[in-house]
Amino acid sequence: MDILDEYSEDYSKNFTLRFKFLHKASVTFFEINKTWWQRNGQFLIIIPLLMVQFGTMCIYIYNKLSQVQIYEIAYLMPPFLIAIQGFIKAIVILPNRDKINTIIKVLGEMWRAENLTKIQKKDKAAIFKKLNIYNSVSLWVSAVGVTQYLLTPLVETVVRRLILNQDCEMLLPLSCAYPFDSGHNWIVYLGVYVLQIFSMLLWVFFYTGPEWILVTISALIGSQMILLRDDILHMKPLTNSEMNGNVKRRSKNGEIPINVFINRHQKLIMLCQQLDEVFNRMIFVGLLFVGIITCFFRYAGKFSRGPTYMLNNYTAVFASLLQVLHLCYYGELLSGASMSIGEAAYQNPWYKGGTIYQKTVCFIIQRCQTSCSLTSMRYARVTLNMFAKVISTTWSYLSLMNNVYGD
Repeated sequence: MDILDEYSEDYSKNFTLRFKFLHKASVTFFEINKTWWQRNGQFLIIIPLLMVQFGTMCIYIYNKLSQVQIYEIAYLMPPFLIAIQGFIKAIVILPNRDKINTIIKVLGEMWRAENLTKIQKKDKAAIFKKLNIYNSVSLWVSAVGVTQYLLTPLVETVVRRLILNQDCEMLLPLSCAYPFDSGHNWIVYLGVYVLQIFSMLLWVFFYTGPEWILVTISALIGSQMILLRDDILHMKPLTNSEMNGNVKRRSKNGEIPINVFINRHQKLIMLCQQLDEVFNRMIFVGLLFVGIITCFFRYAGKFSRGPTYMLNNYTAVFASLLQVLHLCYYGELLSGASMSIGEAAYQNPWYKGGTIYQKTVCFIIQRCQTSCSLTSMRYARVTLNMFAKVISTTWSYLSLMNNVYGD
């Protein structure tokens, strides 16, 4: 990650926390001097461990499905579905680390931190402020939710057995079918508990980490497009002689030549396409599962053993919807910023320039008619309208489950 130090501080600092988060799951970036074994050898231990844990969950769910008890299924399915998504997101991000590295490098090389107008500084600061708020809220909600979910069964077991002297079941955060009695004694119980915490944390890192990388890159690309919008809006029209280089014109402070503008615009379009190519399948899976996970967490809260477990599940509902909201928001930002360049070019007094300048601006306007956006399987654009559809679909699922299992 030392390669990030080569770029502007206000650019590189946005990735520091995300990379540290994914590094906890052994997903590293910019490790160009390491061999394949050094970069991926740890997965030969992690993946089999997660597969064994996932297999025990599958067996337990299969055994319980025959009983058709909604509260049992609702309690079991959320971590099971999160584990599935964690595997899928790991499959997406691990083979594409080099592509993500390339996107971050190219964006860092063209990052603009100096010679900005007051309006550009204000717009850039507004995006960074919202991104920092998202980072803080998302991190704390995830940390609090995961901590509550994983430690509540342990606290309840310790209190009831050691303080209240009750002969109760030794509770685990994940219901699994082990070939031995996990509550045989405290040593076995704590060993299994540590294994489940380790497995669940890895799934959470895989579940949230790639989403953070995607949102961050989308926000940074969107901020650069907003800077270009201001550039083209205040760009002075050029004559044919100035466009051909026969006559030199002194540029104002912060003003960039139109050929530099076109080069940056084209690079940002290319980065958007590469970003969507890497993450569109992951977005599809996330949107596909979010409604189902929310419903199961909602019913797990309804049939929970007490207020603490209820709070755990409702926190998970909030966290899952918050993640989708921010993804859709920054997808909307990216799409709107790319379209706004064309609108700003139209407002530019292009008609005062030469024919070459007029044709160049016309080309920019035409290119911006197709917005740069994130997509789900390259079909549905990720915008706030999609978030509204997700909420509507989730509400339909909840209504259906209320009608079927309301009593």
